[in-house]
Amino acid sequence: MKLYDGGRAPNPRRVRIFLAEKGVNVPTERINLGALQQRSEAYTAINPMQRVPALVLDDGTVIAESIAICRYFEARLFHISTRALRSAPAPNSGGFG
Repeated sequence: MKLYDGGRAPNPRRVRIFLAEKGVNVPTERINLGALQQRSEAYTAINPMQRVPALVLDDGTVIAESIAICRYFEARLFHISTRALRSAPAPNSGGFG
């Protein structure tokens, strides 16, 4: 998984803030918007809309909207946390024993 980030642009910044608040670390590659790197052939192959951010999943799927990226991580984190809760031992209901 890799997040393509655009530095100070507002949409990539939204994703970075969201991930920081959730404590999630994702490998990141910075796209230099000042040099129009988002319009390069290499980046256009990743995101034909030539916008940042873009999240490339391990299976090659690309999520190219900031809100969708945040929702992806929220759903993934919720799934992990509920699975952990289900596998946790039940609280002792037998008093102070």
